[in-house]
Amino acid sequence: MKHSKSRRGRGEGSIGQLPSGLWYAEASAGFDNSGKRIRKRVYGATKLDVQRELRKLQEKADRGLLKRDSSNLDLSSFLLQWLSSIQPTIAPTSHRSYKRDVNLYIKPTIGAVKLSKLGVHHVKVMYTRLAEMKKSAAMQRKAGITLGVALQVAVNEGLLPFNPARMTKKPMHKPKEIRPLDADQVQVFLKAAEPDRMYALYVVAIDSGAREGELFALQWRDVDFAAKAISITKTLQELDATLVVKETKTPKSKRRLPLSDFAFEVLQDHRKRMLAESHYQPDAFVFCTAEGKPWFRSPLHRKSFKPILKNAGLPPIRFYDLRHTSATLLLLAGEPAKVASERLGHSSIVLTLDTYSHVSEGMQKQATEKLDTFLRPRKTITE
Repeated sequence: MKHSKSRRGRGEGSIGQLPSGLWYAEASAGFDNSGKRIRKRVYGATKLDVQRELRKLQEKADRGLLKRDSSNLDLSSFLLQWLSSIQPTIAPTSHRSYKRDVNLYIKPTIGAVKLSKLGVHHVKVMYTRLAEMKKSAAMQRKAGITLGVALQVAVNEGLLPFNPARMTKKPMHKPKEIRPLDADQVQVFLKAAEPDRMYALYVVAIDSGAREGELFALQWRDVDFAAKAISITKTLQELDATLVVKETKTPKSKRRLPLSDFAFEVLQDHRKRMLAESHYQPDAFVFCTAEGKPWFRSPLHRKSFKPILKNAGLPPIRFYDLRHTSATLLLLAGEPAKVASERLGHSSIVLTLDTYSHVSEGMQKQATEKLDTFLRPRKTITE
């Protein structure tokens, strides 16, 4: 059965409807090297949809953006072009992440597939091959997300009729288990950390719940000694063996955090030490190396954090688990989830509740104990 097609004036493109009911529009993109006309096609649920898309195609054709012939373009070549085109428009960390996914996960598995032939089957093949390469479900999902972002550009440019990556179910990902320290373990950890030069870092980390990069970016100008508070406005990122201070990612990440009296006393002692080392100036980093430079994560973990855990006889948790420790202790102490959410800089209270669902059983027990006092009949004193 042939599909219907309505022709328009020369150079204006054409619109038609497939037997399935799906509408399409075509626009001329010039001619290839053999003199054959290149046509680009887009699809939509209604005629109005494809009319809109046709106008976009025509605008791109006028600017010469549709003349790329995808018939012999493989996925690897397209992805390299895509990485180059987006580099000026996105953050370096995002570009590095996309580039990693392309080079390590997508190109080695399905990079040789012709872009014009790419379908859902090939995306499934990518996941299967990554699983065979012992890549985690999290990495597989990340590769699928990156592929979806890239292929949407191909769809928008008329190189693909649909985005197979966004039509393929991604592998299930089980989040990493949260391993916070309990109250007794916090005491053991801090006692073992007390002789360490970075003792204040660990106290403030547990007290504030701040992220590691946020603490590494903290400068003395961010410390309000009168109000006993710190302001989180920046984060320290590692980019290709280089440290870069950047603004926090979201508005909720920017926050002012009052510290406990104990944490602030430790921070004041730390300031005296930094004064003695000549590392105390407004723009100096609060937690710096002996040379006054910001910390790379790996050296700090190797020289300070991991030895403290070992000496304390504690399990090998991540530095990030100190943030989890802070949140867990707050919630178990009966603080509202909204307070914990704001202190952590979460985008929403839902994220906080989902992340710390493991605390709910203890909170529920505390809640039932409180309810018991309200519900249990009270004894009356009779004369």
